[in-house]
Amino acid sequence: MKQHFLILLLLFSISSVSHADRIYIINSPGYNTAEAQLITAIANNGHTVVVDSVLFVSLPPGFTSACVDSVNGYDWLCFFGNNNYSGLLPQIQAFIDVGGKVFYQYEVSCCTNSSQSVADILSGLTGLNITPNPDPYIALNFGAGWAAANMSCCANFIGNAYKGLDGMPVVNQFQATNTLPGGAPPITTCLNFGFVFTTDDFVGAAHQGAIVGVGDVNFWYDGDEPSFNGGVTPVNTAVVDYFFPEASTTCYLLPPGCITTNPVLAVYLGNDTTLCQGNNLLLDATVLNATYQWQDSSLASTYSVTQAGTYWVTVTLNGCSKTDTIQVNFLPGPVFDLGNDTTLCTGDTLTLDVTTANGNYLWHDSSTGSSYTLTQPGTYWVNVSVSSCTSSDTLHVAYSNYPVVDIGNDTTLCQGTAYLLDATVSGGSYLWQDNTSDSVFTVTQPGTYWVTVTVAHCGSTDSVIVNYKPSPVADIGNDTLLCPGNTLLLDATSVNATYLWQDGSQDSMYTVTASGSYWVTVTVNDCSDADSVTISYKTIPVVDLGSDTSVCDGTTIVLDATNPNANYLWQDGSTTAVFSLSSAGTYWVEVTADQCKSSDTVRIDNTDCEVQLQMPNVFTPNGDGMNDLYLPVVIKGIQQGSIVIYNRWGLKIYESSNLNAGWNGKFKNSYCPGGDYYWFVNYTGINKSENKISGFLTLIR
Repeated sequence: MKQHFLILLLLFSISSVSHADRIYIINSPGYNTAEAQLITAIANNGHTVVVDSVLFVSLPPGFTSACVDSVNGYDWLCFFGNNNYSGLLPQIQAFIDVGGKVFYQYEVSCCTNSSQSVADILSGLTGLNITPNPDPYIALNFGAGWAAANMSCCANFIGNAYKGLDGMPVVNQFQATNTLPGGAPPITTCLNFGFVFTTDDFVGAAHQGAIVGVGDVNFWYDGDEPSFNGGVTPVNTAVVDYFFPEASTTCYLLPPGCITTNPVLAVYLGNDTTLCQGNNLLLDATVLNATYQWQDSSLASTYSVTQAGTYWVTVTLNGCSKTDTIQVNFLPGPVFDLGNDTTLCTGDTLTLDVTTANGNYLWHDSSTGSSYTLTQPGTYWVNVSVSSCTSSDTLHVAYSNYPVVDIGNDTTLCQGTAYLLDATVSGGSYLWQDNTSDSVFTVTQPGTYWVTVTVAHCGSTDSVIVNYKPSPVADIGNDTLLCPGNTLLLDATSVNATYLWQDGSQDSMYTVTASGSYWVTVTVNDCSDADSVTISYKTIPVVDLGSDTSVCDGTTIVLDATNPNANYLWQDGSTTAVFSLSSAGTYWVEVTADQCKSSDTVRIDNTDCEVQLQMPNVFTPNGDGMNDLYLPVVIKGIQQGSIVIYNRWGLKIYESSNLNAGWNGKFKNSYCPGGDYYWFVNYTGINKSENKISGFLTLIR
C-alpha cells in the first residue's frame, strides 16, 4: 500500500537555546519504515529523540517546553501517522503556550480526504490566524529531471481553511521525472518562501503527495519508495537539519501558500522564587516583534530584580496581549567583612574572624573554622553559608620589612653645640618625641630624644640620650677704634684653658698694635669657644705749624692748626684754630679730634728784614769769564723772584724763576746780537712784600 504524507510545520514562539533540539514523537501503530529511518537520522544528527510508547493516548504528565524546563522539557512535539489527535489538543496547546514547537504529519489521499482532519487540528489550537500568505513563491531550477507538476486536484486542500496550492503558478511546481540515487540536489531558500516537490508517479489527477516548508528548507520524502520513482528518504544529516534547524535559526516555519501564524504568546517569568540577598534575577519576556510593559511602566523585554516584590509584565504582539506574574523574595545573606586589603609587618600575624550564627565556613585552603590566622602574604578568601545563602569576601595581604632606624649612640656635647639627628629612610614618615615630623631633628639641650620611622605601615623606633658639659666663654671685647700710636690688650683668660690666636700664638692675652681682625679659640676639657674682634685706627688730626723761622721786627705771623671737628689748646691756653704772633718765641698747639690728639711746635726769631735788588745795565757775554751773565749786582732779603727779557721787537728771549741763574746772552742756543733789551723782575721780600721793577740793558759783543 502506498501512503502519501503532508507534513505541516507550525512554530508558535521562539526559544533561543544553545543545545541540540529535544524532540518528542508520537507515531501511529504499524506505520511504515520511513518514520524509523527519519528518527534514526534525527538522532544521528545529535538531537535527542523520544518516541511515545503509549501511542497518541496522552502526553507524559507535566509535559513542558525546553523554554520552561531546560532539563526535562522538549523543543519539538512531532506527530507521525494518520490518526486523529484532537484529544491531545489541551496538552498541545499548553506546550505551545510555554514556547513549544509542533511538527505535524498527516496522511492524505489526494488532497481532500484528510483536509478536514487537518483543519480540525488547526482550528483547535488558539492563537493561529489562517490568512493568505502575501509572500511570493520562489522558482527553483534544479536542472534535468525536474518538471512542473499538475496540482489541480488540491482545489479543496484542507477545506476552506487552506487556500493556495490550487493557485500556485505552474512554474513554481516541480516534478522529479528521473530517479535521483545520489539524493536531492542542494536547495537554498529565503524566509517565508514555500515550495512543493512531487514525484513522477503522482502526476495526474489520481494522486498527489508532498512535503511543504518555508524558511529553512524542508524536504519531502515518499514513504516506502526511497529507491525508485525519484523518492528521497531523509537519512543524512543535511536533510535532518532541514527538518530541525539549530536554535540559532530565528525564523518562523510556516506552511506554504496562504497560512501565516499569529503565535500564541508564550509569556512565562518562571515560578515564584526566593533569592539570597545581594543576588539578582533577570526576568526575560522576549517575543519577536512584541512590546512590553512591566509593573513599573518600564518597556524593555527584560527586567532585573534586585529586591523582594511582585513583578509582572504584559507582552503585546499584533494586538494580542498576555500577562505573567512572579513573586520574588530575598533571604538575608551572612554579613561579615574581612576588612580592606592590608600590609602587615614582618613577623606580624592577623586573625580573620567571620563567626556567624548557624554559619558554615570554607576558606581558601579548604579549612572550615570560623576564624583564620594568617602569617604570610597572600590572597585569603572565605565563603560563609547560612541555610541556602552564601556570602564571600576576599582579602589581599602584603608584608613589609621594618625600616632600619639609627640616630646614633648616646653622647655628651659641649654647651652651645647643636647636634643633628638624622633618621632619613626612603619612603618613610617620621614622628619625634615632640610630635614633629621631619626626617631630621636638631638637638640644642640635654635630654632623651626618640623617633619612630614608618614605611608601609611598619614602624621602627630608636632613641639617644644627649648630655651637655660646660664650655668656656671666650670674650675679647667689642670691635674697637684706636688712636694712632695706641695699643690694646686682648684678654681671653679662662681657668684651665688653652688658647690659640689668629697668628698661632697661645698666650691668654694678645697686644694689638695695628688695625686688623683678631680671634682666639679657648679650649677647656675638649670644649671650645671662640671670639673675634676687629680693631681699627682712627685718622689723627694733621697739625703743622711750619718750620722754625725768623720774622721781621714788627711783623705779625698767623699760625693755623685747623682740622674738622677738632678742639685746640695753644701754649697760652687759647683754644682757637689759629694763633697770631708778632714777637719771637716758642709756640705750640694740641689738636683733639674724635678723642685723638696731635700737636706741633714752632720757634719764631726776629731778624733784619731789609730788601735790596739792583740790576746792571750792561753785560758782555763774550766768554772771558767776566760779566758773561746778566744777573743782579745787589740782592738782599729776597725770598723769591723771576725775570723776563725781551728784544727791541717785543720777542721774549729769556725767562727764569731764579734771579741768580743769569742770562748768557743766547736765544735758542744762538748768540743774540748786541743792542738794547728790556727786562721785567717780580720778587717777594722776606718781609712778605711783593715788588715789580723793570729797565733796559745793553748787550755788548
